[in-house]
Amino acid sequence: MFSLFFISSLLLYGQEINMELTFDWPNNTQDDDAFIEEFIASTPNDFQQYKLNERYTPTLSDLFEALHVIDLNNDGLKDVIFDGLSGGEPRLISIYINKGGYFDNVFDEYQQISNMEFNQGILSRLQIKDWDCCAGINETYRLYDVAYVNNKFIFKPIEAYRYLKTTDLPSKYWSETKTVRILNDNYNMRLSPKIDNTTEYYFELKPQLGNIIAQLPKRSIAVALAESIDETGRVWYFVAVPPFIRIRNSRILDFDDEIKSYKCGWISSRYVENID
Repeated sequence: MFSLFFISSLLLYGQEINMELTFDWPNNTQDDDAFIEEFIASTPNDFQQYKLNERYTPTLSDLFEALHVIDLNNDGLKDVIFDGLSGGEPRLISIYINKGGYFDNVFDEYQQISNMEFNQGILSRLQIKDWDCCAGINETYRLYDVAYVNNKFIFKPIEAYRYLKTTDLPSKYWSETKTVRILNDNYNMRLSPKIDNTTEYYFELKPQLGNIIAQLPKRSIAVALAESIDETGRVWYFVAVPPFIRIRNSRILDFDDEIKSYKCGWISSRYVENID
C-alpha cells in the first residue's frame, strides 16, 4: 500500500514534470513601482541585505527588481513575490499576501520558482528548482500543492525530484509516464544515456571512472519520464526512483530534514518490464 501511494502520486503529477522549465516574471506580474515603494515601507524588518548601503552589497534598486506584483488569490488586491538574494549564498523565494492593510508572509523557500499554476485565478501549484548552494552537487525540483481555504494559503509538499548537476537531462519528456520493474540485481543507473566506464567524474571532490551513479535492487520499481537511444541502438529510460526504494552506492545525496525525493538518472531498458 505504501509503494502504491507513492507511485500513484507520481503518475498523477509526474506527467507534467519538466526539469528544464524556466519562469518568465515579466509575463506573469504587474509593473507598479509606486506599489512596491508602499510594500517596502510596510515591511521595514525584511530585506535588510538590500538596505546596508555598503560597497558590494545589493541596493534598493536591486530590491525593486526582485519584487514582483501579482494577484495570487483573485481578490483584486496586489500580492508580492520576492525572488532575490537571501543575504547568504542561496537565493530566496518569499510570498506575501495583501491583507488590505498589511502583508502576510505565507511561504519561504530556496532557490527559484520554475513553474506556477492557477485554478480560477488562484495559485494552485508551485514548482521550485533548488540547485544547492555551497558547492553542492545536486539539483532538486520540489512540487507543492497549494490550497486556498478560509482566506488562507496552505502549501503542501507533494514530491521532490533530485539528480546530480552533471546529469544529461532529456530534451523532451513524455506526456505520460510509465512504471517499470527492474529484473536484474544491482542494475546500474547512470549520469547519461550510454555506457561509459572510462570518463573521470568527481563527486564531492573524489574521482570516479565511469558514469554509474547508483545501483538498483532486483524487483525495485521506477517511473520512466523520457527515453533516449544511443549510437549502438540501445534504448535508455530517464527514470525517477521512489523514496522508499533503497538505492545502493548512490551518489545522489538525501537529507532527513526535507521532502524525501525521487532519485533521477538513466537506466538501460533491456532488463526491465512494464508494470502499468
